[in-house]
Amino acid sequence: METNKVRISNCIATRRLDPIFYRCGISRFGKVFKLTRVGLVVSSMQSGFAAGKENQATAKDGIIQVRPTNIDTEGELIFDKYIYVPADANRPMLMKEDIVFNNTNSQELVGKSAMIRENKSLFFSNHITRIRVNKSMIIPDYLCIILNIYQREKIFFSICTNWNNQSGVNIELLKSVEIPLPPLPTQQKIVDIYNKAKREKQEKEKESQRLLDEIETYLLAQLGIELPKEQQVELMFKVKASTLIGGRYNPFSYSAKTAMLQEFITSSPIKKKRVNEMLVLSSAGDWGTDEDEADVKDFIRCLVIRSTEFDNQYNLNLDSSRVKYRMVKRDKLEKMDLQEGDILVEKSGGSEDQPVGRVALLTSDMLQENTLSYSNFIHKIRLDKAQVNPEYAFYFLRTMYRIGMTESMQSQTNGIRNLSMPSFLKQYLLLPDNQEEITEQINHKYAQARKNKEQAKRIILEAKEQIERIILRRI
Repeated sequence: METNKVRISNCIATRRLDPIFYRCGISRFGKVFKLTRVGLVVSSMQSGFAAGKENQATAKDGIIQVRPTNIDTEGELIFDKYIYVPADANRPMLMKEDIVFNNTNSQELVGKSAMIRENKSLFFSNHITRIRVNKSMIIPDYLCIILNIYQREKIFFSICTNWNNQSGVNIELLKSVEIPLPPLPTQQKIVDIYNKAKREKQEKEKESQRLLDEIETYLLAQLGIELPKEQQVELMFKVKASTLIGGRYNPFSYSAKTAMLQEFITSSPIKKKRVNEMLVLSSAGDWGTDEDEADVKDFIRCLVIRSTEFDNQYNLNLDSSRVKYRMVKRDKLEKMDLQEGDILVEKSGGSEDQPVGRVALLTSDMLQENTLSYSNFIHKIRLDKAQVNPEYAFYFLRTMYRIGMTESMQSQTNGIRNLSMPSFLKQYLLLPDNQEEITEQINHKYAQARKNKEQAKRIILEAKEQIERIILRRI
């Protein structure tokens, strides 16, 4: 029987006797460089503070609080979504070269880390541990790289404690974790390799985003639609009472921007039809039943598409580990009748800064790889292919969403946005003669953008592999 020996001193230091903890794989990182406990190379560690809604502030009188959602899986800070806490809060703050370690999350994500790279006023939550290092022993960037390697290699997955669907690595446990500690010049070499790869990755991502941004501009130009200049948000405007009769009491529906865009479309010399005039099939979704509660005879196991799978840049993302499989009744699935070219419409959900109404296109690859269904928050439409190219219709409807047209078709109740399907289906769809050419050009731009995105991933992956070869001396 194969056994692994563990020093009693290690058990005392970590206060752990569970065997999984000692099989996490840290020992292999000490084959080249001596392993040193994190607690010996840091000057301080401190967790942040919780801030519920009642303790939050606005951008005007608050400071951003870094939370786990602000750390991506590549070890970078992202601020696409954030909350503010009062600026006068007497709480610990972050400074340049601090490392933020995600101490509480799902078991798969706990341990992701990032380094603060600029002097900026930032608070941090109780799910973040602030680490300040002894720079005479370790470079902050190097420690951040190692922590993220450990996270990716599932070391924190193995050693964390679990409770109520959450996992954690507290300060004492983190201090006890051993890391390889090469000389400072070797640490700097590793940091330089990684930072060079990040710069190259960012350039590829920038080019990818440029191509994606061009798609909307290209399609609007082909259709002769000119976006109104950005103006201050209209807090109040007047409309004739007669225009409200039989309509919706939604201010977005009557704003100057909406009226101008609708005028561009309705007055366009390009042939046009309402979506409902080309509708072949319209079908609501179904969330289905848990796998252990359904009778196999009457149900089929399906990947149920939710709003979560809608990709704001491309199409559906069905490769994520977060996809959900549910049991859907056979007769319901038959009524859905999913086919290539069908368009899915997000009719409920959204958020404060993301309107509902996103669209997705079903492709042959998706349908071949999984038995698909879609949730009750999604609606499916099928348009007459003799009248419109499904791909073109998808690109047109998505562009209308991006320029804000669907905001005039929705309402909001209890924090959830709801799309008025009658309004959505009533909108005009411009039908130029060169739909095929437009679709081909857009597909080409998407292909180039995806290529750059994949190259960006490969650049950073190769850098990580090079770093691991240095640490593990694998040639």
